[in-house]
Amino acid sequence: MNQKTPSNNLSAIVLAAGKSARIAPENKLLLPVQGKTIIQKVVEEIIPLKFPEVLVITGFEQDKIKKALQDYPVRLIRNPDYEQGMSASIRLGMLKAKSDIDGYMIFLADMPWIDQNTLKTLIRFFYTNPESTIVVPVFQKRRGNPVIFSKKYENDLLSLDGDSGARPIIKKFQDQVIEVPIPSERLLLDIDTWEDYEN
Repeated sequence: MNQKTPSNNLSAIVLAAGKSARIAPENKLLLPVQGKTIIQKVVEEIIPLKFPEVLVITGFEQDKIKKALQDYPVRLIRNPDYEQGMSASIRLGMLKAKSDIDGYMIFLADMPWIDQNTLKTLIRFFYTNPESTIVVPVFQKRRGNPVIFSKKYENDLLSLDGDSGARPIIKKFQDQVIEVPIPSERLLLDIDTWEDYEN
């Protein structure tokens, strides 16, 4: 039985700007998986959770990503500095996000195996645990994605630099990180190489 969708006043920020360097010349987000492209599969798991907004940060081959998502209720935002790394996309997403939200749920666009129930669990945990300011899914002691950040980390996230994503913020505020056990390794599975894709 599917879990009831919890309260959700988070901005969903999907990082889809990278160059797919290890799968070049292909764009990994446009590779087919079960009849859909990878980016379509990710977005299809996010949309039913009724986020106030779903922001897809594009960069490399923006026109192709736009075409793949033309029938989905998402807002595409082009990051002209996408070659500077993931942090530039996080910063841009936050700057373009609504101001009256509770936090940010940051997704990697190359994780086609995320599922709605896992996402609902993370969102529910964020809202039912007052101390949960950074919520991270964990499978067998390994941290995965997506991660939820309370709005109180806005300035810290805006100060990010490089291609390490939000990991420096998680490390800096380690004592405020809440790990949520998830009984599936899917939250660890992204696609960086042809081997990942074939597996």
